[in-house]
Amino acid sequence: MAWKPVNPAAPLGPPPCFVPSTNSWRAGGSSRIRWLRFVAGLPGGTEVVFDYSDPPSAMSPARRALHEERVRRVASVGEPWLSYFSPGELATALRGMGFDEIEDLGPAEIAHRYFGVPADKVGGAGGHVIRAARRLPA
Repeated sequence: MAWKPVNPAAPLGPPPCFVPSTNSWRAGGSSRIRWLRFVAGLPGGTEVVFDYSDPPSAMSPARRALHEERVRRVASVGEPWLSYFSPGELATALRGMGFDEIEDLGPAEIAHRYFGVPADKVGGAGGHVIRAARRLPA
């Protein structure tokens, strides 16, 4: 079966590539950056979505305590939390790799978009979901 775009008027492009969680992704910051450079260098338009967290030092004491509990919980099932990124530095790095569309949802945006919580009720540092895309030239 041939891959078909969601929008039939859009040009046919390469099929999506799904990369499962691998040891190189779980290995930490430098391996993640190498993996992101690889994805950015793929032919055609590329897009990647992943989650990350602000450094615990940027979190309020209450949020840091919740985060530390989450770190212990995921480590207990074999998923150690090995790296953190600051949003500005990560966006700069992604742009430097060639990604030209970046959407970074922080705690307030996630709470509002997915749970209907007013954005002004959630603030500060915490978990993020980021989408970075490198589009084909027009």
